[in-house]
Amino acid sequence: MTSQVVSPVIAESLPEQRVVLEGVSWQQYELLLATFGDDFPALRLSYLEGMLEIMSTSPLHE
Repeated sequence: MTSQVVSPVIAESLPEQRVVLEGVSWQQYELLLATFGDDFPALRLSYLEGMLEIMSTSPLHE
């Protein structure tokens, strides 16, 4: 597996905290899912065409 540098894209300010990364492969996304497992229920990962969004829900959401 090769590593690559990804740069975060600034997201609009929301009560939740989120970061969007570009240039992420499907394999890297699956590796992150396997690494986090069910240990972080408030963490949400979304993937679409090389863009990975990592979001934590706000305390108000829970």
